[in-house]
Amino acid sequence: MRNSKELSVMHIVRAPSGGIRKHIISILDGRISKTNYLVTNLRLADSEFKKLQYNRKISAKVFNLNIRNLPGPNDFLNLFILWKKYRKKNIDIIHGHGAKGGLYSRILSRLIGAKSIYTPHGGSLHSMHGRIFNLIYSIVEKFLYYFTDIFVFESQYSRDQFQCKVRRNSEKYRLNLNGVRVSENKTSESVLTNEFIVASFGALRRIKGFDLSIRAIKVLIDQNIKIKYHIYGEGEEKENLLSLVENLNLNHQVNFMGDTSGVDEKIRSYNVILQPSRFESFGYTLIEAMNLGVPVICSNVGGMSEIVEDNVNGLLFKNEDVSELAERLKILASNSQLRKKLIKNAHITIENTFNENKMLSHLEVIYGSLASV
Repeated sequence: MRNSKELSVMHIVRAPSGGIRKHIISILDGRISKTNYLVTNLRLADSEFKKLQYNRKISAKVFNLNIRNLPGPNDFLNLFILWKKYRKKNIDIIHGHGAKGGLYSRILSRLIGAKSIYTPHGGSLHSMHGRIFNLIYSIVEKFLYYFTDIFVFESQYSRDQFQCKVRRNSEKYRLNLNGVRVSENKTSESVLTNEFIVASFGALRRIKGFDLSIRAIKVLIDQNIKIKYHIYGEGEEKENLLSLVENLNLNHQVNFMGDTSGVDEKIRSYNVILQPSRFESFGYTLIEAMNLGVPVICSNVGGMSEIVEDNVNGLLFKNEDVSELAERLKILASNSQLRKKLIKNAHITIENTFNENKMLSHLEVIYGSLASV
């Protein structure tokens, strides 16, 4: 029987950005397989991925492919290109990430005789695409189920959504929670200034809920609470958010910081990390902040409610409830004992549950199980 460290594994993802990028880089850096290939659209990569690629710190053979978001004739051409390039490479496993990566991985695996793994990462599972596209995604996923050897879900939420929309209990399903490399900094807290400074990280899309946090900042400013809010990321919602800030007269309190590399260093400089998403299959930024000793607030949705236990290791607010979000921010701004408690308990959560070593060990077992089939 071959173990995972003897295997050749290909990862396919449309856009190496945000949480998916972090997840894939963790796997590649973990070196749980002998040879790694990464197929992706480099044009869509975030700044952190581009930095790693430029410095040659990605432990995989990267192939740039024009993978588009919406399905179309381009997908047939891409699959032909991949078949021609990799059919003689003796690849053992193709691991697809996200809806488009999952589509490619499962078809290509059958074309070149490899095993297939699919991690949805939320994408096609959110009921946010409109009735027609939601139906299409469901039909496609039900069809591709039969071409998939193992499904790996990064949260219970993702698995539950998949079971509801695609197929109930299956022997193909595995739960493997995302994790971060545990920091030795267990109880530190960023230095408070006269202003309470909050930050969010993520693509500027409506799904991320940054308009909600901007409105919550307005509530606090009207109560004469000194607070600033920094938003890191780029995206199609930026102009709408800029207009909202202008209309609410928050130009001095809300700043758009653009894309950034070195997220860990940035996180450490803030008093709170806020994730106000309307939908979220997991929430990597949360576990990064918890790991680094920074308190977190997030909406009570998706996989985030599996990470944060309210008033224990972070604070939750009801999805889209601006008033409750503002109240949560106000509480953390004034209660240093609560901040210390949340920081301490958050680090315990990371050590015990969202630990990168545990994630990699479990995935190594999953890869090895396919090698013996």
